[in-house]
Amino acid sequence: MKMHSGIAAVALGFAVACSSPDANNGPIVIDDDVRGNNPADMGPTLDVNNQLTPDLQVDEGCQAEGCPDTQVCNMQTGICVDCLTNAECGSNGMCDTISNKCFCADGYHLCDNTCVSNDSVDSCGSSCAPCPTDPNGTATCDGTSCGIDCDGELLFDDVTQTCVGCVDNSDCGAPSASTCDAGACVACAANDDCAHIGGAPLCDAGVCVECSPADESACGDNSCDPATGTCTTVPRGSVGECRACNADSECTTGYG
Repeated sequence: MKMHSGIAAVALGFAVACSSPDANNGPIVIDDDVRGNNPADMGPTLDVNNQLTPDLQVDEGCQAEGCPDTQVCNMQTGICVDCLTNAECGSNGMCDTISNKCFCADGYHLCDNTCVSNDSVDSCGSSCAPCPTDPNGTATCDGTSCGIDCDGELLFDDVTQTCVGCVDNSDCGAPSASTCDAGACVACAANDDCAHIGGAPLCDAGVCVECSPADESACGDNSCDPATGTCTTVPRGSVGECRACNADSECTTGYG
């Protein structure tokens, strides 16, 4: 005795709704309400020849292909990103979970994919190069710029990044070496080189002096001793014949 297929299905307790093949022998259609809308719950499917085929697990993006060594896979998006947690950002690094990019913690900056200290002489400030060194001092870093702690009385020249005897004329206080030239104190060449030497504003033969035979203005009415470059207490033009004098200007008219 033949039983209609629909009745047989009810008798077996299945709530399966199906349709007969069409005139062109097309595939049997299985109602989604019966199989469920989640592809993972659909079970076997039928191909165009009405043959059962196994389910296929389809992975997309980095879930299937993986990521380069420097990135990790975001399993929710299937996209390779730089980081998901701080752990992927190395020592002193942090992860921005919105952009999935690593950044360095305060006081550190990035060099060769590593967060390095702003205070280190090997990576001072925002630099990735070590601070300059000098045989006469020790390299330093204040968190922004490099320096050198120079030995003894030597000074650090920020321009040349070396330890020197002077940086400018103000570092040269000796009347016979009042001018800073290439990091060393040398003799004056002009009055301007003596401007910082108290009481000796004139340059005479490489030495800063109070006065000179050519310029006795600092001495008032008195003479200037050419041997010392200082003013005397002898008025100019006051010394007559056969009297000792220190400067020509002391002699009366016709002498000197």
